[in-house]
Amino acid sequence: MSLFKKVSTSSPHPIENISIQRLVPKCKEWKIDTLYVTTSKKCNYCGSYNDKVYSLYGWNKKYPKIPDLLLKQKCSECGVSISASIYQPGINTPIKRK
Repeated sequence: MSLFKKVSTSSPHPIENISIQRLVPKCKEWKIDTLYVTTSKKCNYCGSYNDKVYSLYGWNKKYPKIPDLLLKQKCSECGVSISASIYQPGINTPIKRK
């Protein structure tokens, strides 16, 4: 049995990404559903999702709902881990990469 409960995001796919699974309790407690996501910047498949903010449940209409691809642990094309952190609008800002 998994240490973390699989939580539905009203997507037919469960959250397999441990990084996101660990954030779900705090997101619910703090009523925040925005996540800052990092992926491989070199991959043609997942690179377009790198360094962007997504809404986990669709509560925050300012950001797009997180795609199913990002609910997986790794990119199916390049094998790089997909990670996330809680994004709090007005408190922290996404990293600006050169």
